[in-house]
Amino acid sequence: MMKKLMRNQWDEFQRAIAAMYDNALPRDIANAILTWLRRYPETFSNGPFSDYSFDRFLSLQEEDYPIEVSRMRDAEFINFKKIIKKYSAEDAESIARFLRDTLETLVVLMVDKQCPICEAWEMGIYKNSEDQRIAFECRQCGFANYLDGAKVGTKKLTFALTEDLHEAGFI
Repeated sequence: MMKKLMRNQWDEFQRAIAAMYDNALPRDIANAILTWLRRYPETFSNGPFSDYSFDRFLSLQEEDYPIEVSRMRDAEFINFKKIIKKYSAEDAESIARFLRDTLETLVVLMVDKQCPICEAWEMGIYKNSEDQRIAFECRQCGFANYLDGAKVGTKKLTFALTEDLHEAGFI
């Protein structure tokens, strides 16, 4: 259950997002979300937000990631704004999941690649923190494989930096 303070925090966030232009740039959207999260680290370091690894976003240096090429723009942002308006502060679990997915959409480069397992289109490009190899992960089923098709054995995937994506030829 969220605290009374969180209701105030959620109202603040809803107003900030509603005030943004529908054609806001992905970097402005990410900045609005991250600024709000960082204003209340005690809230986002605890459940249900900690269950969705929000600590990754609290410490993120957004200038290091390919946010400007995110698909979170125009119609997708308008939809985000509509969904945000519908949630109340009591919907903490849904808010946590939705914000996590939105932040990943902003930070992770998505490519039109078909998952070999569930055959869904669109995979995110990540980096394995153990061996530094670039990997694709399916947003639908979670399957991950390397560029050469080998399956990612351990789930130590982190967000790929813009620099990593340049080196691998994706940007």
